Amino acid sequence: MKTLKILFYTFVTIMILLAGISLTIVLLMHIEFNLSPQDTNYFESTIILLAFIGIPGTHYLHKKRISTLPSTLQIANKLSHYKNSFLIKLATLEGLSVLTLITYILTSRESYLYIFGIYLVTVLINYPSPSKIAEELNCEPSELN
Repeated sequence: MKTLKILFYTFVTIMILLAGISLTIVLLMHIEFNLSPQDTNYFESTIILLAFIGIPGTHYLHKKRISTLPSTLQIANKLSHYKNSFLIKLATLEGLSVLTLITYILTSRESYLYIFGIYLVTVLINYPSPSKIAEELNCEPSELN
C-alpha cells in the first residue's frame, strides 16, 4: 500500500512540475515556434483523440486485468498484479499528459492546459485508497496490510 501511495504522489508531483516548466517556457521565455494553422489543427485533433481514447482506455485495461485475476490467487499476488496494472495506468496517463504539454509549448494554445487538467484530475481520482483497492480486488481492506 505504501508503495502505491509513493508512486501516486511521485506521478502527481512530476505532472505538476512539468506543467510549471511548460508555463514558464510559454509565458516567461516567449519562445515561439512558427507553425502553420494546418499543423496546429493537426496537433489539436491528435491530442483530443488521444485524450478520448487514452483516459477510458487505461481505465478499461486496468479493470480488465484486475477482473481476470483468479479468485484462488493469494492476496499478496493479487496486490502485486494490481500494483503493476496501476503503474501502467498512471504511466500511460502521465505520458499522454506530457505529450499534451509539449504540444502546449509548441502552439502556446491554452486549450492544451485544459486537456492537461483533465489528465491531472483523472490521475487524482485514481488515488489508491485501501477501500478502493479492496473493492477492485474483492477482498477486505484489512487484508491488504
